[in-house]
Amino acid sequence: MIDVVQDIETLESALISFEEGASDEKRMAIYSLESMLRKKKKILREFESQAPGHQFEMEFMYDD
Repeated sequence: MIDVVQDIETLESALISFEEGASDEKRMAIYSLESMLRKKKKILREFESQAPGHQFEMEFMYDD
């Protein structure tokens, strides 16, 4: 549940930065969203590796 709260905080902060922030704050918001995306992809890869034959076929816009 803590990870859900952290994701919500990241998303809220990013939205505020995009709406009100200067260019450096917008860059940091993009970095935080990219970081969150990398973590989520890693979690998905780990999950898929533990459930062979039950892979999700997802196409990601930004593959690592």
